[in-house]
Amino acid sequence: WGAWAEIGMAANALVEANMKAAGMGLIGLAMGLEVLRKAVSPLSATVSAVLVLTWSKVLANGVPAFLSAFAPRVSSAPEAAAKPRMVVSRTRPAAEAVSVSEAIGAELVGMGSAGAKAMAVVRGEAEIYLHTGGQYEWDSAAPAAVALAHGLHASRIDGSPLTYNNRDTYMPDLLICRPEWAERVLAEVAKL
Repeated sequence: WGAWAEIGMAANALVEANMKAAGMGLIGLAMGLEVLRKAVSPLSATVSAVLVLTWSKVLANGVPAFLSAFAPRVSSAPEAAAKPRMVVSRTRPAAEAVSVSEAIGAELVGMGSAGAKAMAVVRGEAEIYLHTGGQYEWDSAAPAAVALAHGLHASRIDGSPLTYNNRDTYMPDLLICRPEWAERVLAEVAKL
């Protein structure tokens, strides 16, 4: 259970600043009470975790001890294919992804959800997941954290870090890829 914002030891500006620097946020009273209500309901999960995290900061130096039970057993993705594979929407591949794939000679692979596409990169079934069609934070938070934990690149398409727990939860774009493709894909996107 993460620290509460308005009460207890974390109701202190220094504690809050230190936690924020480490990528951890505080649980607001309303959020905490709602999660607690759900946790004690008869249909709740046996084990629950409540943390407000900025994954790019939390995982910047590797997987922290409190998440080690969820860390991958293998720290890197499987070997890349000779010709890069880029996962895109099955029904509506974004024009940016199509342009980048043509520029780098990537094969487009149609696939379902954001999580499935990200895990295809983690499992070595694709090298690049470039998404510009917009989604919400909850669509990519866990997939991006798993990708980062596996040593992959995860960022916005301008190369800036992914941030979560924003007031506006809409996320317009996302890049998850093998590290050796990040610079080239970001450069091609910048040309568009």
